[in-house]
Amino acid sequence: MKVIFLYGPTASGKSDFAISLAKHLGGEIINCDSVSVYEELDIGSAKPSPEELNLIPHHLVSHVKYPEMYTAAKFQKDAMKLLEDMASRSVDYAIIAGGTGFYFRALELGLVEMEELDAENKDIIRKRVEAEPKQSYAELEAFDAEYAAKISVNDHYRLARALELKALGKKPGIAFAKRDSIFPYPLSKVFLNPDRVELRKRLILRTQKMLESGLLAEVKGLLQQGKGDWRALESVGYKESLELINGEISQEEILDKIVTKSMQLAKRQRTWFKKEQALEIAEAPLELEKFVESLTFTDAF
Repeated sequence: MKVIFLYGPTASGKSDFAISLAKHLGGEIINCDSVSVYEELDIGSAKPSPEELNLIPHHLVSHVKYPEMYTAAKFQKDAMKLLEDMASRSVDYAIIAGGTGFYFRALELGLVEMEELDAENKDIIRKRVEAEPKQSYAELEAFDAEYAAKISVNDHYRLARALELKALGKKPGIAFAKRDSIFPYPLSKVFLNPDRVELRKRLILRTQKMLESGLLAEVKGLLQQGKGDWRALESVGYKESLELINGEISQEEILDKIVTKSMQLAKRQRTWFKKEQALEIAEAPLELEKFVESLTFTDAF
């Protein structure tokens, strides 16, 4: 079995391209988006529609329930089991598509088993991050500027996790087992990277569609169920929806704010994926046969 990593910033067209590619190759798709894994976070995560999910087997979509938080370590374990199962069923291609670079790298390189901080000190750090995110981010920058540059001050989950590691005297960046691939399948990497102007147009249209499709109603429904403390709601789109519901921003501001935050996320994603040795394309190719023939696969480990 061969594996294709399909990277790209948010709204780059990864999901549609992954479906087209899987249909052409007779493959299956593993989601590598850190928000689409959550059940009930549907509109704001821009998950494939039920119809699209039925076209091609999709894995690791909507499988995490409140109040659980998913991690790179869990993704690595789950994705590797899925790949083993797919190989045993003689699936020809597995397409792993998404924009969460840390998950991709964890799957390819493996993760070091990290010591865990005790529950009491974890709680202290997470409360401090919630109350003082800017100060907490500055603390991380002073300790590990390289890792801090990869996450947002608003990403309270990863920020707290990094400060937990700091309390243990460990840098977040050492979580990967080794810099050389330990991946056991032939692997090809593709980076779908539209230009900035085109990406912004796509983000405006997608955000408009999200709002028209009931993003605010989705968030209100979660609040009514008592799930407003779910840290998954700190992701782009959901965080701004909560700000609107709480009266912190106006209806007129929410579209621009989501688009701006999404563009900032896309910039960080691009910076991450530029470091990967991937075939970079600006748009999904029309001639899939020629595209597949052009792919180079590494040897299995």
